[in-house]
Amino acid sequence: MAEYYLVVSALLIASAFSASQWVKFGLPFLLLSALCFVTLSPVFLIFVALYIYVTWSLSAHQSKPVNPWITRLFQLMWFVLSAGLIIHKLPGYQGLLIAEDIALKAGSLPASFYLNVDKALFSWSALCFVPLIKRSFPSNTRVRWWMPVLLVPCGIGAVVLIAVSTGIVTRQVAVPAWFPLLALSNLINTCVAEELLFRGLLFKFVTNKLPAKLSSTARTLLILTITSAGFGLAHFAGGTSYMIVATVAGLLYGAVYMLTGRIVFAVLTHWLLNITHMLVLTYPMTDV
Repeated sequence: MAEYYLVVSALLIASAFSASQWVKFGLPFLLLSALCFVTLSPVFLIFVALYIYVTWSLSAHQSKPVNPWITRLFQLMWFVLSAGLIIHKLPGYQGLLIAEDIALKAGSLPASFYLNVDKALFSWSALCFVPLIKRSFPSNTRVRWWMPVLLVPCGIGAVVLIAVSTGIVTRQVAVPAWFPLLALSNLINTCVAEELLFRGLLFKFVTNKLPAKLSSTARTLLILTITSAGFGLAHFAGGTSYMIVATVAGLLYGAVYMLTGRIVFAVLTHWLLNITHMLVLTYPMTDV
């Protein structure tokens, strides 16, 4: 069953790349309908159908909006439904429990782990508005190929050192239980969704709202600061230290995105940092 959840999540994201409207908007509904026979409620499926329709309507009228009031209403609906998906709170939704109140590594805080498909549905929707692989941030002729290559390991090292210095994690080199499952789920359901949200949609929103008279340097710093702060605040459940570490990580992901112009590289950087966390540190946090 766990493998099926991962396959459904991967197919949800893959369907967003289809040129066929029937596949792009029909397959997500069919995939999640099948899960209603397992863990999902028919109530959740109603919200899925509404979310797919709202996504279709907004994406179909991006270049030629209909009545502005209708557009704003649909945008509000999309925002509320997306928030529900991201925090796993839409009515009728239930993730697949993998482990309950268990420490995956020595010295780690006991936690419960679920496989989810709702964040993958958000990723599918976000891909209707921002690209994952194609360039979506203006290129800079001064950027050289070695800059992001050097930034990624140095940035990950810096985030790890800051995290250890705050005490939220400690060094614990070991392969945690269910590592392959957790690693794949983290990539498909966490990294892709969060990068499409913060480095994709939020980057785009902040960029469009900043005054045109700002210098290129000022715009870059503001965009990076605002989106990274938003990423940090989204991790408020972990406490102040966790938010600080997440903000620094957000700066790294944002810088990689700006240097490469492609969200996929921010996704891979995010995943590499999370894999480092799983293998080298206590996970998800140190048990105090």
